[in-house]
Amino acid sequence: SMAHCWAVGSNINRQLGITDTDYNKAKDIYLVMHPIEPTLNRKVRISQFCAAGQHSLALDREGGVWTFGDNSYGQLGYDRRTWSRIPVPTILASMTEHRVRQISTGTSHTMFLL
Repeated sequence: SMAHCWAVGSNINRQLGITDTDYNKAKDIYLVMHPIEPTLNRKVRISQFCAAGQHSLALDREGGVWTFGDNSYGQLGYDRRTWSRIPVPTILASMTEHRVRQISTGTSHTMFLL
């Protein structure tokens, strides 16, 4: 069976990964659970979540890493000057050649176990 991913709480930097077809309707705080839908048009089976204060990551069953939220320190794996915030769950392209087994987050950093 397929598990569904849900989130609640502060979404100030889009760290919940909650998207809305109308971006202007996106809220900064969600008081009730909302589904997280990855940006690809396929079902993604998530096996693990990690969240820090303002950024989040999800690990899919194929070892793909999805990132969203604040990237001020490059903690989401993207150049912070180009991508200061990732507003929707986005596959981390630099890790697609690896099968990541586990992820862990700190306040301003992220760790990957290959």
